[in-house]
Amino acid sequence: MDENTKYLATWKEYCEQNEIDYEENSYLEPYWQVAQEKLFGFVIKLLI
Repeated sequence: MDENTKYLATWKEYCEQNEIDYEENSYLEPYWQVAQEKLFGFVIKLLI
């Protein structure tokens, strides 16, 4: 991903912001959520 990629709360918002077809790629939503949770967990560990 490039540095302009936006991290948002939902897959639908992410698709809209990054011009991705939500309907075509809806199967990726669970993977995206897991990736967001892992990223968030990693950031928290860095702060502690």
